Amino acid sequence: MASPTVGGQYLPARLRPFIFLSHPVERPSHSSIQSSSSILWSRYYRIGPDDFPLVIGWTVIMIVLRWITLRQLKRFAHYWLARSDPSDPPLSDAANVNEGVVSNTDGAATAVMTNGNSLTSRKSLNRDVARERTATRFAEQGFSCIYYTLAWCYGLWIHTAIYDSVLDTKSFWLSHPHIPLPAPVKFYLVLVFTYYSTQAVILHIEEHRRDHLQMFTHHVLTVLLLAGAYATYLTRFSCAMFFIVDWCDILLPLGKMLKYMNIPVLPDITFLIFTVSWFITRQVLFFRLVWSVTFDMPVYLPLDWNPAMDHLVTRKGWIFFTITLWTLQVLLTIWFYMACKVLYDVFRGKPSLWRIGVVMMRGRARSR
Repeated sequence: MASPTVGGQYLPARLRPFIFLSHPVERPSHSSIQSSSSILWSRYYRIGPDDFPLVIGWTVIMIVLRWITLRQLKRFAHYWLARSDPSDPPLSDAANVNEGVVSNTDGAATAVMTNGNSLTSRKSLNRDVARERTATRFAEQGFSCIYYTLAWCYGLWIHTAIYDSVLDTKSFWLSHPHIPLPAPVKFYLVLVFTYYSTQAVILHIEEHRRDHLQMFTHHVLTVLLLAGAYATYLTRFSCAMFFIVDWCDILLPLGKMLKYMNIPVLPDITFLIFTVSWFITRQVLFFRLVWSVTFDMPVYLPLDWNPAMDHLVTRKGWIFFTITLWTLQVLLTIWFYMACKVLYDVFRGKPSLWRIGVVMMRGRARSR
């Protein structure tokens, strides 16, 4: 019999599915995973209906953690902006991207015009609004940078301690179904699903921006793709996919943060590294995964509905995965072309990478 969840005894039974992994099972006698000596947490789990409350619970936790992180990062951003130029902090170009001109953002600016110091007061008001906007953008990008850094490191550990390779795509299908799951793998997939669910909710709660529809569409596609892969036990493929594309999503918010802080040169260098990384991870490695799904999956995986054998991927499911992944690959190629245009313009002596590049790459679509 599987051992109880660690820490579960401290919570009421009704709350445990919202916090802890559910459906524990015994360690399988034959497993495609590396030896247990390389696994820090030897518990195994199946996929089941109690995973839905787990996603809800960790979505709430993620929202709370995001709120706390944003508050702390905004404090740091205000401190940095005041420290860099307390008398007249420069307005970062990035703070105005997709946001329009900051002046006259509320009725207070008109009221200030009635006194003799209208020009000074108006500049001060605009400066405060710009600083607040910059601090907010800095905090948002900071949370993304922190999440993707932790998620990428987590994925790196999974593909070194648990799975033997991220590029052996045929093993995704030959060893299918990948159940039961080691606890770190199941929690990793739940964490990724939770993050994108959270981002989709936040996009509707917070102020809509120009790329709202693009980002919301991206998050919905990612959630659907991950949910479909999770439900059909394509967990090896899911882990590899997110690990490959997470690296670029560390560099993009990092570069934006450096720009918001008005640090010279480093944002452009970061964008250059980001573009090179994009080509390697999303135009080469991600393409390899898409190719494997398209051509290897129907060869090595029986596309028939057989729940008794845990074969849940049908031909219609394969078509869904193929179309979704190729659509995302096309989007990635379009965004990569835009990034290359930015680099080319800079080499010709045109404006900074990040004044143009942040606009173009806001969609960044991790394209899972």
